[in-house]
Amino acid sequence: MSTTTFYQAIEKRRSIYAIGTGKPVSENRVREIVEFAATHVPSAFNSQSARVVILFG
Repeated sequence: MSTTTFYQAIEKRRSIYAIGTGKPVSENRVREIVEFAATHVPSAFNSQSARVVILFG
């Protein structure tokens, strides 16, 4: 693939999302998943300094 073709592919790329008001996953389930991930994420020198903010609106 040439550089020009690659650039053209990037320019024409689009992502379309149908965002609605429905919530397929509950806020509690999101909270559980994020808490688990934040607890088990590796940190530099095991400093365990991860912080997470979840905004529901």
